[in-house]
Amino acid sequence: MSFPAALRRRSGFLKVHILILTILALASHAQHKKRQSNGEFIRGCYMVNWAQYRPYNGSYFAKDYESGLCSHVFLAFATISDKYEVMTREWNDIGAFYSVMRNFKQQDPNLKVLLSLGGWSFDTKKFRKISSSAEIRGIFVASLLRFLRAHGFDGFDLDWEYPENASDRLGLVELCKNIAERFQWERKRGKHPELLLTAAVPASPDKVEKGYDVPALARCLDFVNVMAYDFHGSWELRTGVNSPFAVRHSHSPRDAALSTVGAAKLWFTKGMPKEKIVIGLPTYGRGWTLLNTADPSVGSEAIGASTALNYTRADGVIAFYECCELLKQGARSFRDKETGAAILVQGNQWFSYDDRESFKRKLQWIREERYGGAFVWSLDTDDFKGIFCPQFNGLKYPLVRTMDSMLRGEYEVEDNSSDFSKEPLYNCPDCSSVPARAAVSTAEPGEVVITEAAPVGVLPETFDCPYDGLFLNPHNENSFYNCSGGNALKMYCENGTSFSIKSGMCSQPSESTSSLHLTIKPSANASPNCTDDVYATSSIRAQNVSSTLASLLLPVYELSPAELESFSTEETKSYHEDTIAPNDFVATSEVEMTATYSFNSNEWITENDYELATQKPS
Repeated sequence: MSFPAALRRRSGFLKVHILILTILALASHAQHKKRQSNGEFIRGCYMVNWAQYRPYNGSYFAKDYESGLCSHVFLAFATISDKYEVMTREWNDIGAFYSVMRNFKQQDPNLKVLLSLGGWSFDTKKFRKISSSAEIRGIFVASLLRFLRAHGFDGFDLDWEYPENASDRLGLVELCKNIAERFQWERKRGKHPELLLTAAVPASPDKVEKGYDVPALARCLDFVNVMAYDFHGSWELRTGVNSPFAVRHSHSPRDAALSTVGAAKLWFTKGMPKEKIVIGLPTYGRGWTLLNTADPSVGSEAIGASTALNYTRADGVIAFYECCELLKQGARSFRDKETGAAILVQGNQWFSYDDRESFKRKLQWIREERYGGAFVWSLDTDDFKGIFCPQFNGLKYPLVRTMDSMLRGEYEVEDNSSDFSKEPLYNCPDCSSVPARAAVSTAEPGEVVITEAAPVGVLPETFDCPYDGLFLNPHNENSFYNCSGGNALKMYCENGTSFSIKSGMCSQPSESTSSLHLTIKPSANASPNCTDDVYATSSIRAQNVSSTLASLLLPVYELSPAELESFSTEETKSYHEDTIAPNDFVATSEVEMTATYSFNSNEWITENDYELATQKPS
């Protein structure tokens, strides 16, 4: 019997169910209204697991979070195995992130921690494969539920960037339906509270039209995180605002939706209830290198991306705390009247970013329009240590705390108009005449480097960007890749220089060799007998390293403790070849390994110290 026929024969049954569903929908809507009338807006925060690899005070771990800061934390990102099962992406996800956030939940019982899976660099072919097959969807959803419960998560955040066609559009709905049904099924068994299901979604009208059946998703999802940022970036050769509150008058009607206001209205008019629309606020900015320093206005011509800074180490990107660093060094900032964004200029380096004032304007509007709340991307680019932005007197997370306070209703924005004045910030009386900064060739920590001969960009070769940042070309140390928004731009160093990941710039190669000292400890589940399980490393730390690149050969042993003292390299069963953790500073591509061991008979392995003697490649 077909489904439509069954419905026609049971019209009375259908009417009853329509009435029940209507009552439930009204009740749900009333609950959202009650929640919002009490000021209980969603205060979401993305926590990324790759910010740990940033240097010095830019390195971010879950332990840097502060209790009560957010209502929902999204841990980004997990990934999917070749068997279509959920798995961690970073080697220390469980110990350094999952377990730490479980402890924060004990301090704040209202905190919800969700696992976010996907992201810009994730292979969308896997999402496409899962969403198009009922069998594979079943495997994935069962794995997802096991993973979430095993690690104490409160829900799942799907970040598919992006479904592109009618098949993807249908598959996304089917995938979300299957996940939601599985979560509901588990709740009915009475063992656990129902898990939350959310999705990170684009702000672009074209992407929404192609890949998202909004009314169908509204029935499956608890809420959506609208990524209202990256409207403009260094992929364009004119400066623009990363996350404008409202569209500039100079934009065409087609671009009217390319703003916070436009993105929110887009999702609402497409069928997503306002209380399920959570709006993204960036704690980072986008940057360009100006063609003409005499014209620092929005829309001025640029020759490419801004130079990578010392912490984010990616061309065309700036963390909020790096904005504070530049301001301390004499950069000047003013507010764009039409979009409300802060603009920062230092020499030929031009950035648009959000500060506390632009956050307040957006958050006040979110409250007035009764949207579901806001989220930040991401915790690690705010001044999370409270050491970069002296204007806040040591306050940690000044931007995130603004979101927290505004959505709790603790203070209002005095000026309710959407028209910001172009009042200068930080003593910038005439930003149109900012002189170009003198070129420099060396840098100390915290200094921005702008060289006379900037690397020359060419069309990208085959290179998959794992995330935004700078990556050495493994085949040529005189070039590197600048990854931004998933796009790889190959850059060449000039005048015989080579690229250094450590400094983030092209420099003269060192004549001396360098040593890498690693401490490798066993994983907690390593088998003491090693008869069935190979020895696995649980932590790798690099110290006392200089220069650029190396490949690392880690031996994988099948040895019992009794055999350890007589170990020799000839007994190695196999090698695992990989690079060290992203952006660690290792020299050369040729490595010789020597090992020394200490062994305590009462423990498995207490210490393995590997010294890798590096040699310059021929």
